[in-house]
Amino acid sequence: MKYVNANELLMFLKPPITRLSVFVAETVDAALMMCAEAFPRLEEEYQTTIDFPTFKFQLLKTMSEFIETCRIQNEESLKNPRGHIDPQRYVNAHINVSIWPKHLQKTNGENFFVIAYCTAYGDILFRYLLDSGLKQEIAQQLASQSLLSLAKWIDANCIK
Repeated sequence: MKYVNANELLMFLKPPITRLSVFVAETVDAALMMCAEAFPRLEEEYQTTIDFPTFKFQLLKTMSEFIETCRIQNEESLKNPRGHIDPQRYVNAHINVSIWPKHLQKTNGENFFVIAYCTAYGDILFRYLLDSGLKQEIAQQLASQSLLSLAKWIDANCIK
């Protein structure tokens, strides 16, 4: 991994280390690689300062908390990843399945989890970009593009 090291993971991920822990580590690292390329361009274009180490800390902390909450609540989508998820659950979560990569549009537990995970990432990025001084519409557009990029990365590297 390029941006996340073992000490940081141990600081944020609660033992025991599971496949979900590895998923968090890999996806956070992938998201940080995407952001590391984009942040300097955003700083130049919008005359703002984006503190990468602070964003990294917030991302690791929040995504680790997301996974821990799923574990504690015995999230249905994690217990039965291939099981069908009622489409009403997507509606209740304000998820428009049609915007996601084709493979993630099937309404099963694994896909619901991935979409919820990527949405959490997009929310973190959106708030951080707002805090960095970007206008709301720009931050929203960038966060939406980024969460879909992460979903495509997960689809290509984690699901098959």
